[in-house]
Amino acid sequence: MNAFMRKPPGGTPRQRTAPTVRCQISIFGEVEKEILQLTHLINATKDAVEKERYAKLMLRELGVLLSCHAYNEKDENCVNCRSASSIRKKAGEVVLKGIQLARFHRGEHGE
Repeated sequence: MNAFMRKPPGGTPRQRTAPTVRCQISIFGEVEKEILQLTHLINATKDAVEKERYAKLMLRELGVLLSCHAYNEKDENCVNCRSASSIRKKAGEVVLKGIQLARFHRGEHGE
């Protein structure tokens, strides 16, 4: 089973899917590719410095989506993009917080 498959309890694996977003200004697709690549890198590395760097890059990319000038709360595509981006932003912030806490417990109190 690969990283994009999950098995529901008592069921067969199914493909995980991201929300369908048909971006009116065409930024979602390119930014989404970058975010997925960075997510893979965050998950693949054990090195905290690399993980932190990738998480910060991911948060920057998410900022592009979350600050979209064309956001329309009545457009389902915009709502899906913003919802997925908000969740991913929280996940990225958790990664950074975990790294900060690990440094604190090791006695590395500086940035």
